[in-house]
Amino acid sequence: MSRPEPSPTYVQQSDSGPVTALTFPDNSSFLFDTLITGTQDGSIQIWDKETNRVKERLKAHCGRASGVLSCRMVGKSLFSYGRDGALRRWTAAKGTWETEVLSEGNSPGFCGCDVTVSEGRLLVALPGQETSQIQLLDARCRNGGTPALVLQPSKKSEQNYGSATCLKFGNTSNVIVGYENGHVVVFDARASDVMCDVTVHQQPIMCLDYDVQSRRGVSGSPEESLILWSVQETDESRVDVSVERSVLLTNPGVATVKVRGGDGKVVVSGGWDGRIRYFSWRSGSMKPLAVLNIHRDTVSCLDFDSKGNLAAGSRDGLISLWNLYT
Repeated sequence: MSRPEPSPTYVQQSDSGPVTALTFPDNSSFLFDTLITGTQDGSIQIWDKETNRVKERLKAHCGRASGVLSCRMVGKSLFSYGRDGALRRWTAAKGTWETEVLSEGNSPGFCGCDVTVSEGRLLVALPGQETSQIQLLDARCRNGGTPALVLQPSKKSEQNYGSATCLKFGNTSNVIVGYENGHVVVFDARASDVMCDVTVHQQPIMCLDYDVQSRRGVSGSPEESLILWSVQETDESRVDVSVERSVLLTNPGVATVKVRGGDGKVVVSGGWDGRIRYFSWRSGSMKPLAVLNIHRDTVSCLDFDSKGNLAAGSRDGLISLWNLYT
């Protein structure tokens, strides 16, 4: 007898269209009891986790090229990056939000941003002004809009990398970037050096995530598979990225993937087919655990809160909340 399909703890309907980004602020943030989402119309919604209702709205990236690609919360600052090529910082002050543009005019595409604290700097990684470029900004500097570093794959290579499609800080000293040509490139965040450049997919990489504890990453593409890979340091300036396993999926297309931090038990993918797929992450087994079928369109973004609960946003305008394997 087959097990019944798990049910979400709650399903929220966005009134701003397809959900394109979301994040749970960590427990150190004053918004620790909220879920922050971004939508295709360029707005940001701050949801109360207790009432599952929107408590605040921000008009973020609502120009001709509207849409929120990513949002990250650090302390009192919310960073958002949009299809308009602008990176905005939102700061809570006296019951309202003040905003400033840290960078604009960046290469259009669908790659988001990531944020980390490193050696007293608040670093933001995002697409650069030119195709294939990544820029690092120090948001704590007065000239925060000036790139601290510009990262680019080797110009000596005969490869046509195309645009960066996804990125993630591997740790505080490197940035892992996925490209249109299927390459994963690891950059040194302290210099502009390429630490590793390897082919992982035969098609554009649509998403990736990296787990610092296990030193493993996972990525998806339009293909019918997830690819598990590991990162090993060889010296201070080089790392090796090795493909460990390919996990076959029922349907093609992976839009987003997320490793649950903290316990490192599971990794979850969101597909073009609207399915949410849970896999075991420990020891890199990638054993299938559950397939959740609640969405009618692409699952475009995922995040876990500090208790291991999952939020999934979809192009169908729904946000589903799950409490599984906690």
